Amino acid sequence: MKYLYDRPKPSYLHNSRSILFLLLFLSTAIHAQTYYVKPGASGTGASWGTAGDLETMINGAAAGSQVWVAAGTYIPNAYPTGSTGGASNRDFAFTLKTGVAIYGGFAGTETLLTQRNYTTHVTILSGDVGTVGTYTDDCYHVVIAGNTTSTAILDGFTIEYGYANGGAGQLNYSAVQFTRNFGGGIYTLASYPTINNCTFFTNTAVDGGGVYNTSTATAPVFTGCTFTSNKATSATLGDGGGAAYDYNGSTSSFVTCTFTSNTSAADGGAFIAVNGGTVSMTGCSLTSNTATGSGGAIYTSAGTTSSVTNCTFTSNKANSTTVGGGAVYNNSTNGFSAVGCSFTSNTATFYGGGIYNQSGSSQSSMTNCTFTTNKAQYGGGMAAVGGSNQNLTNCTFASNIGLTAGGGFYINSGSYTISLCTFNNNVANAITGMGGAGMCMDNNSAGNVLRCLIKGNVATGDGGGQYDNSSNVIDSNCVFQANVASNGSGGGLYINNNNPQALNCVFVDNSASANGGGIYLTNSNGLLINSTLYNNSAASGAGVYLNSGNFKLYNDIAWNNTPDGVINTGTGTVNYSDIQGTVTFPGTLNIRVNPNFYNAGSYTGPDGKWRTGDDGLELKYGLSPAADVGTNVAGRYTHYDITDTVRPIGAGVDMGAYESSALLLPGQLYSLTATANGSGANTIRWVVDAAAQPLLYTVQKSTDGQDFATLGTITASDLQTTYVFTDAQAGSGVVYYRLQLTGTDNSIKYSPDVVVRSNGSIGRLALQPSVTGGESTNLLIAGVSTRIKISLVLTDALGRLQMEKTTWAEQGDNTVLLNIAGLSRGIYYIQVNGENGFYKVIPLEKL
Repeated sequence: MKYLYDRPKPSYLHNSRSILFLLLFLSTAIHAQTYYVKPGASGTGASWGTAGDLETMINGAAAGSQVWVAAGTYIPNAYPTGSTGGASNRDFAFTLKTGVAIYGGFAGTETLLTQRNYTTHVTILSGDVGTVGTYTDDCYHVVIAGNTTSTAILDGFTIEYGYANGGAGQLNYSAVQFTRNFGGGIYTLASYPTINNCTFFTNTAVDGGGVYNTSTATAPVFTGCTFTSNKATSATLGDGGGAAYDYNGSTSSFVTCTFTSNTSAADGGAFIAVNGGTVSMTGCSLTSNTATGSGGAIYTSAGTTSSVTNCTFTSNKANSTTVGGGAVYNNSTNGFSAVGCSFTSNTATFYGGGIYNQSGSSQSSMTNCTFTTNKAQYGGGMAAVGGSNQNLTNCTFASNIGLTAGGGFYINSGSYTISLCTFNNNVANAITGMGGAGMCMDNNSAGNVLRCLIKGNVATGDGGGQYDNSSNVIDSNCVFQANVASNGSGGGLYINNNNPQALNCVFVDNSASANGGGIYLTNSNGLLINSTLYNNSAASGAGVYLNSGNFKLYNDIAWNNTPDGVINTGTGTVNYSDIQGTVTFPGTLNIRVNPNFYNAGSYTGPDGKWRTGDDGLELKYGLSPAADVGTNVAGRYTHYDITDTVRPIGAGVDMGAYESSALLLPGQLYSLTATANGSGANTIRWVVDAAAQPLLYTVQKSTDGQDFATLGTITASDLQTTYVFTDAQAGSGVVYYRLQLTGTDNSIKYSPDVVVRSNGSIGRLALQPSVTGGESTNLLIAGVSTRIKISLVLTDALGRLQMEKTTWAEQGDNTVLLNIAGLSRGIYYIQVNGENGFYKVIPLEKL
């Protein structure tokens, strides 16, 4: 016992702060609890009144604990506990800890986590340890995480003024080494912390200005975070990442994050991922980020698997003069996918204003995406070069500019499948030669273009709608409308030196200043089968101009083109076709008779949609000389027409893009209506011509006007002209209905859509209470007749928006809790809106 009392005191007991920490640690190490922090405080952290120092509280917190941090600015003042290699105060850093959640955004009086407001009570972790405003002596990393799991949480902070420019030196912490060049804001190494509601502002690093993630197979997750004005200074190509950098197999996930005005002196203005790993972004916004090299917003390469979902890319820029990717650059063998994203006003100096996929990228896919007003030398909307494989589905390319070629889309030496896409009002500005304002397929690329609309695109040179150069393209069931080659040939389609096919396509209102208003071909062999060319114009060959090559036409219609239908100066043949004009050409069984279209003045018919059963360029059944006189020759089958109606095999095929039938046409469908009957059901009623009916009427329903499901089927009767069908489970909101008409030959047509907009009724609305000094109030929505979507808009007395909320009210009585903790004293108004418009305004007074 004497020895115990007489031995020297450990050196750490001479420091009062260390004594405080030791006592705190011994008393709480095995107890999860909440610790309270305020700027400049040095208490035990047991309450707001005894708030402590941030680093001390983190170090003393046991797994399962929370650290609540009041508003203010916090600067690290020590090396991370247990670290080695610290050389100066620039190695000071806050640390994340497995099992410990650190929350900012408190006023310093709260008793519940839900009471904090990190937007109002800004809580800053700053690396400004040196001279104020002199960034080069700031901390290398404001926050570090070594070997932590997802239970290490940082939530509700602004992280600023990290400056990772320390060369190859390292800080050793938690059995890993942090290089001083990376991750000015946060550096995660072999870690996957959870980062929520944080702002990364004005951090700088050689790589990964805001965040640097490395050596983690499990994803660090960033949710609701903002990255603004962060910078990567490396000028080495393949490095950068102004906001964030993933390296060495790292996996990361960004959810509802915002990336704005971040910059890279090399690649990846906002984000870069290299050397494997998996990256995903969901619901993120990337705006005005810039790379001196490639990937104005995102750069991925070297085996990285990357995906973006429901993200927006706006006004990002890549300045490379040889590569590109205004918004996204991808050079990964594992590919890149985008779903539901928009790319707007992004710019690349060379390739791909919106997206650029370079050689080495394998399967890349874009689904339900929009590309608008993007610009590049090649591929204003998107470009792919060097053997990549592209899949585009249901995408829209509008008003993009290719300064040389490919206003909407450009591909060189790759493969592709482009389906259900729209290319509208894009521009290719090459003065002469290769253009392709909608699409440009160049240099040994090959693929399929399916069910696309190519409309209103303008090329200064050749190929207003599409330009195929040494590329084997199959265009199927596509519409080329009102495209222009203003200083060249091929208003709709220009084909050079390849073996293309165009099947079941429509070319209308296209024009060329030289030759081939609809199609121009040179040095090419290939097939044009069951296509319609109408009202196109050019100096010569307004429908088709075959300059050289052995191109064959089967079952086509070229009518009302100015000044002529088909010009053939090559060795091509025309068979089983209806060609207006006096020019003769090799071939058999052709006619020169008005094809008698159903309604040539209304291409899309009453529903306003191409490729549906009411299109005006269908042949009048039983009245067209071009019906049933073509043939499906072996090896040249088109089993379906442009509307996916079945064609016969062998003889009896219609010329042109449409296979006519005896099915009910819109002129014989006198009316189709759908109305709500007030009890949650809708009634669908149609009146027809008794003399011309299909075999079956199938009623179909949709909530978005795109995807329809079958409700029921009624067999037609020769004696019946009026039909009624009831949708007993219609519900509320917007509902679309249409008829599927099935013929005796099993061919199918569709009626135009009709729409019902209905709301459930509400018995009473009230606030409980409507005058309150509390943190919340309840909105009573009583007597709801059927489930209904409600939107709530809260404004102050001057009409300024304070809150928006959307919810569902179920049948019966409902109570909606409204959190008004952030409102100041005064009068407010809650406007209640239903799916069909305005319901009521209710006043609220906050005491």
